[in-house]
Amino acid sequence: MRWPFPLPVPFSDVDHAGIVFFARVFGYCHLAFEEWYFQSLHETFDKAFVAHGYGTPVVRTEASYVSPMRHGDRFSIHVHAEQVGLRSFTLGYRLFGMNAGGEDIRHLSDVRITHAAVNLREFGSMELPDALRKALGGAIG
Repeated sequence: MRWPFPLPVPFSDVDHAGIVFFARVFGYCHLAFEEWYFQSLHETFDKAFVAHGYGTPVVRTEASYVSPMRHGDRFSIHVHAEQVGLRSFTLGYRLFGMNAGGEDIRHLSDVRITHAAVNLREFGSMELPDALRKALGGAIG
């Protein structure tokens, strides 16, 4: 899934060096994950957490920063499933700077985030719910 981030990089996300503070990239990716979840499962995170009683906390992260992101830059995030296991999954994200026409023109970053399925009542490991597993299977790229 390609998701054009709806806003340019805000000033509040830029560090003293004039580039996006590295940890903010993980925040952008999580927003893309939430959008992927909504588009794929047709429900919001709160429904999964409250109605279905499960969560998908992050258990591992990795990022490579290829080109700097600056205040005002517009970018897109490409989301795909890299690995789907019995109780966890890894999503890959590729961030690209966009031109005024919305085309991807500059590779910015690669991010991998692994999530584990957790039963929120006991906060114990659980198998991925069937609907989530099916959606992830369709996103393997």
